[in-house]
Amino acid sequence: MEQVEQRGLEATDGLGLTDIILPSQYFAAMGGGGLCSEQRLMLALLEKSLSERGGTYAMEDTDSMAIVATEHGGIIACPGGRERTDDGREGVTALSCVAIASAELMD
Repeated sequence: MEQVEQRGLEATDGLGLTDIILPSQYFAAMGGGGLCSEQRLMLALLEKSLSERGGTYAMEDTDSMAIVATEHGGIIACPGGRERTDDGREGVTALSCVAIASAELMD
């Protein structure tokens, strides 16, 4: 087996070619990078659209967002929220389920 020279502060032994992951028919660096970028772009667009409508989200992940929504929408109690409920508690604005289901966010 051919050895590859290893350089660095603690390089003590060589690596065999079988220790190195080489591109194969299943390797798609450009495609993989594009998907992650596209997902981040779509989340950013959704977040902007949501904030323009006064809505908020509870959390987001790499490919999803938990939008705060209730049947009729309005301000709901949430500690640390920027809004105030009718009784003075901190809260956030929830969009109506109809607004979410009808995809008004992506208009």
